[in-house]
Amino acid sequence: MLQGAVHRRSARSLTCRSHTGAMVRAVFVFEGNDLSVYPSVEGAVSYVEAIDVDNGEFDFFAEDGMVLSGVTHNEQVTLQETNDRRLADLRDRLRRYLVDPRVGLDPALANNPVAAAQAILDREWERRPFRWFPWLDRRFNGVARFIV
Repeated sequence: MLQGAVHRRSARSLTCRSHTGAMVRAVFVFEGNDLSVYPSVEGAVSYVEAIDVDNGEFDFFAEDGMVLSGVTHNEQVTLQETNDRRLADLRDRLRRYLVDPRVGLDPALANNPVAAAQAILDREWERRPFRWFPWLDRRFNGVARFIV
């Protein structure tokens, strides 16, 4: 399971070590054509609701193309590693997302999922609400999210 110990690399990045010892630096959560990126498994799990996971509304990928399986128990969601590696599929889906006019990022970023994840997080950070009031910004958004 990818619920394991959280390791801090710096004050602004989280990674999670799976039971096989692999470091997960980015989790891609696809919901149809929409994409959310998280620098930790915990962040991804906190975003999704158990009923939506049970209904199969999300596809989860690690940055290396590993498909993560969403599992629910007592309304709690965990992500489990699978042996299914679909890096080409992840890159294709990233490319389709990046060329969307609402996103407008370089589709070449899809060749490096970690760089794509960081670019998406940077864009979200720049568009965050409440950034005009520093105290309110920190309270609602914390510090910048980075993938290392």
